[in-house]
Amino acid sequence: MNRFSFSAVVMTAAALMLAVGCGGGSDTGIKEGDKLLVIQAFDAETDRISFEASYGVLNEKGTDFKIDHTDGALLPDGIPEGTELEVVVPPKTGSNVIVVKITKSADGVTSKDALEAKFLPERFRTSEFLYYRISLKTDYLGTKIKKI
Repeated sequence: MNRFSFSAVVMTAAALMLAVGCGGGSDTGIKEGDKLLVIQAFDAETDRISFEASYGVLNEKGTDFKIDHTDGALLPDGIPEGTELEVVVPPKTGSNVIVVKITKSADGVTSKDALEAKFLPERFRTSEFLYYRISLKTDYLGTKIKKI
């Protein structure tokens, strides 16, 4: 096999792997802003659902925030059945993660501050706290969460 043929084979194989890898994910039909419902509770011990908190501090000019993030702390009490979620970042093709925030607790709480107090540990809710995001596997669609 000459050098040109070998290069062509390698490039073809790489292109095929890229095409299969990038297009391998199934379309979930989930998009930003969609509402999801927890139909089976996420247990704190077995499911180990994590969140990322973002913090901001105004710069010296007072015009922009410097944002820092946590590295995925666990939700200590899980997420109960009946909780409503909103999709913040839908899964990309080939990805198995949906990024959400809680919009309504199972007992009807909808206030942003009350929801954060209910689900996030106090040590994360400092004066510089801006928002949080929860990452869930797309595998949970139909088993633990459903689109509403």
